[in-house]
Amino acid sequence: MADDGKKRVTVDEKLRRTKVTIDRSLEEHARRREVKVDVPVEAARGAAPLGGSLSFDQLKSGGYIKQRQKDLFTVRCRCPGGRIPVAWLRAVADAAEQYGKGYVHLSFRQSLEVPYVSHRDFPAVTGLLAGAGARVATCGPRVRVPTACSGCEYNPNGLTDTQAMTQLVDREFFGEEYYHKFKISFSGCPIDCARTNEMDLGFQGAAYPVWSEPSCTGCTICSKACLEGAIVPDPSSGAPQFDSAMCLYCADCIRACPTESWKAGATGWIVRVGGRHGRHPHNGTVVARLVPDSMVVSIIRAVLDWYGASGKGKGRTRIGELLKAPGAMQALLAKLEPVVGHHLARDARAPDPIVIHDYPGAEPAWVAGAAAAPRHGESRAVIHQTLDVIGLTCPGPFAEVKAALDGMAGGLKLEVIVDDENLATLSKSIKEEGHRIVGTDKFDDGRFRLVVERL
Repeated sequence: MADDGKKRVTVDEKLRRTKVTIDRSLEEHARRREVKVDVPVEAARGAAPLGGSLSFDQLKSGGYIKQRQKDLFTVRCRCPGGRIPVAWLRAVADAAEQYGKGYVHLSFRQSLEVPYVSHRDFPAVTGLLAGAGARVATCGPRVRVPTACSGCEYNPNGLTDTQAMTQLVDREFFGEEYYHKFKISFSGCPIDCARTNEMDLGFQGAAYPVWSEPSCTGCTICSKACLEGAIVPDPSSGAPQFDSAMCLYCADCIRACPTESWKAGATGWIVRVGGRHGRHPHNGTVVARLVPDSMVVSIIRAVLDWYGASGKGKGRTRIGELLKAPGAMQALLAKLEPVVGHHLARDARAPDPIVIHDYPGAEPAWVAGAAAAPRHGESRAVIHQTLDVIGLTCPGPFAEVKAALDGMAGGLKLEVIVDDENLATLSKSIKEEGHRIVGTDKFDDGRFRLVVERL
């Protein structure tokens, strides 16, 4: 019991009570909703901070992420490389206890998050964090906080200094605005804990092994240490036979050799571009091998410049999608060649999709007789008007759609035929206008069909 005779409310009880305050209109109107905040919200790099009445999208881009619950947000901290000073931990814990629900969430990209914060408490929370040197992180279509493993500082497997590079990249590129999120990560070795293959741009530590015959005793320890089978002993002498095509550049042979006959001929970064996880994951493709630290900033700048130029007019698109277009990878390699020289992977291909949605063609037995949704190509919506915007260039499609919707009564449905190039931009603009897309179809010839409800 508390001193005033009132029963203390536990964190679990607070959470239970919070569940009934879900903001039901959030999904349909989030882009149009605004809230007045009394703190400067970080804008894109180089722009003045935002203030006053801000949309949920603007707040999210600044690190204040709207929750399902009415008036509540998750505040995300900026933690490059996952290295978090103890003072930040104390401040975040205090913020969670005083203004949240008594716990802190660690995001999958190494950021500390304080959930259940009212927008009215933003000044107190950000002030508490700032007092410890912590800052609120960015989200949205920008260069995100880079992630990293511990690297070679104290990890026995580490080959490269991931933490130093992460701090450098965070200072140089954090918050630059593009067409979609842009994630960068650093792994110190081929174990790839930081998942460089799933990032828009990933750097993985590597060491190329070189053998010195005079000091080798033929002990065969290196072949036993090599888990890839890249080293096999000569049957008569025990001397290593090396197959570079099977080598992962992990340096296990170098660490295992008792006579130091194996040494690193070159240590650097394997560079991958175009990866992503999520609903439609892709493996990034290697575009450069064993590049030194001195090239990292120039590589990132070249890739971002190519992304900025190649993504114009294509809507909300990740760099990996752009690289799947004919000739796109060759264009990026041409941009990188002056930067990386002989390190360039001239055989680079477009990013490979990871197929995780390969379901059987037949529906499960329990679906039979159920009230199933319309099959592909069907729609149960009553169409009141059809509009074909194929062949129009931006902003022509949206201008035509807006004019049609403005002339319709609320609740009526407009069918829009659109090409792939304008699909993403048009869909976003329709939602920002406050209307609802209630159906989508893709035709065999590559065209798309949107069914839009006038709200």
